[in-house]
Amino acid sequence: MSGQAGLERVQRIVIVGSGVAAWAAAASLAKVLGPAGRLRVVPAAETADAGYGGADSLLPLHDERLGCLRDAAAMLTAGDGSCGWGVAFDGWSPHARPWFLPFGSIGAGLGPVPFHQIVLRLRREGRAVRLADYSLPALAAQSGRFAWPGGPARSVLSTCRNALHLDVAALADALRERAGAAGVMSSRAPFASAERAGDGRIAGIHTADGTRLGADLVLDCSETAVLSGRDPWEDWSPWLACDRALAARVPRAADPPPYALAEAHAAGWTRHLPLAHATSLVAFFNAARGGEAAALASLERAGLAAEPDNVPLRFGRRREPWRGNCVALGAAAARLDPLVVGNLHFLLTALARLLELLPAEPRSPACAREYNRRTAAELDNARDQAIALYKTNGRRGEPFWDECRAMAVPDSLAYRLDTYASRGKVVLYDEEPFDEAAWIALFDEQGIAPPRNHPLADGFPIADLEAHLARIRAILLDELKRMPAHADHLARVRAAERRPDNAAREALP
Repeated sequence: MSGQAGLERVQRIVIVGSGVAAWAAAASLAKVLGPAGRLRVVPAAETADAGYGGADSLLPLHDERLGCLRDAAAMLTAGDGSCGWGVAFDGWSPHARPWFLPFGSIGAGLGPVPFHQIVLRLRREGRAVRLADYSLPALAAQSGRFAWPGGPARSVLSTCRNALHLDVAALADALRERAGAAGVMSSRAPFASAERAGDGRIAGIHTADGTRLGADLVLDCSETAVLSGRDPWEDWSPWLACDRALAARVPRAADPPPYALAEAHAAGWTRHLPLAHATSLVAFFNAARGGEAAALASLERAGLAAEPDNVPLRFGRRREPWRGNCVALGAAAARLDPLVVGNLHFLLTALARLLELLPAEPRSPACAREYNRRTAAELDNARDQAIALYKTNGRRGEPFWDECRAMAVPDSLAYRLDTYASRGKVVLYDEEPFDEAAWIALFDEQGIAPPRNHPLADGFPIADLEAHLARIRAILLDELKRMPAHADHLARVRAAERRPDNAAREALP
């Protein structure tokens, strides 16, 4: 159902929250509903949700309903951010070497034979082949180059995706300005309580100054789930065992690299997320395993100069983020281990889904069921990719990591692991946030190796397979030469965003 249909009956929408989730929802709903939509933001009496370490990452979405949130250049500038081609993993693999998970395709198949099956065949013949050598994102990350993905359908860049690394508080400020310019009203007094009808639905929101706001639809965008906290929560701690984090930000003199880094330590891992003028550091650890000392040491090696914030973690998701006429978004709905991409990304995908299913009337159980089904599928798939990294770790003799390798994983992930290990086949489910190439890179570098390649790969002479790889490599290197340095790309984007006209933005997405 369209947002315009929603104007017939769902007219009073109250958004409870103070951070990026609240203002992203307000700015996007204002674009969909227009000036006739009655939107009110009620701040929650809490610290605004600014992501782990005040920064987070996302994969840009091309959804018209999201308004400025689909504009990568605008978000990059507003969020004082940088671009990323993927994530470098250091200290995770049984091969005892760093590896790169790219956001984009790897190689190209030959006839009916997938690229990774060609690589398996060449390895069986004694050739040393790494997937990252045939990935444009991986090569560009290594050389410090960046260009917006896209272009003609047959171009290499059209097969790539990129991340944005953003200061979440700065992005929230920019979205607040957008929402205000669009006519969204904001309450001066914070949230006090919710007035519930006999069926559990929220009839109104009360603020601290005694004001009552009637509501047809309520969005819980608060960090502490002030409205959704009594709804069932699915706990992921049996698989994602980091339960605390140390967060800090350090200045950086050099240009930001176009990738994030996930560095494993004795009882957890540290995320290095480059922004335009600093690096956001978050060391995730398991407190019971004495991980705080190793986490602090990892921050100090990265240049920590002040006391870091110590943040409790609770990974999991709301089983029904849309219940009655209340929808939980952001931290109120889910908390994911941000090994591959951040929670900010899943806020945006949930928001795009909500705008797609925006109901025509306050009581819309069918819309809620579909929203919950698709949201749960996406979050569970992202959860499984994070669990897979812990499960396949190669760190021996460290209790935290030994237990991660020994743990039983969800059936959905166990099936993926078994299927790839047996025949090199990647299982993909509905609402996958990551493509086949990302799963192949993870399995391959983390030591999940099929016993042999697919028989179809045996139908080609080795010389033909090697020539095919050489052609791919040449195409990638030719494209790489045309890319500007990442720092030059960022400077160009910011210069274009500062211009009052759109002429300088013609080449931007």
